[in-house]
Amino acid sequence: MADSVQIITYGTLMSGQKNHWYCRNCMGIVPVTFKGTLFDTTFGFPAMILEGQTDIKAELIILPPTAIPDIDRLEGYPKLYGKKLITAKTIYDKATVHGFVYHMTRQQIRRSFILIPDGDWKTYHKTHYRKEYI
Repeated sequence: MADSVQIITYGTLMSGQKNHWYCRNCMGIVPVTFKGTLFDTTFGFPAMILEGQTDIKAELIILPPTAIPDIDRLEGYPKLYGKKLITAKTIYDKATVHGFVYHMTRQQIRRSFILIPDGDWKTYHKTHYRKEYI
């Protein structure tokens, strides 16, 4: 078994967000971007499809493998979200990194979902949602 697993998160698992505590045993966090399209589901969490050319702001989080089953459950994997190994670029030096990202398919995107044009959930969340926790 691997010593660590890398996930790329663009929503509530990111640092400072309500579900980041699932990553409490992380071994590192690196700001990254990857291409796709980001939506607000209007349920307090985003959805992303791997189609599109928006630079989605995300974090590569390095976790022990034991953290993944709980995160899979949180993400509704495999029923709500799929999981795929993708390539991203670090923000600071544009190095290529790889990690698993939870994503939806185009068919799962609902008309009620709101496009986040700049691909930045943290900024969008601050301006569109009241503070959910302290």
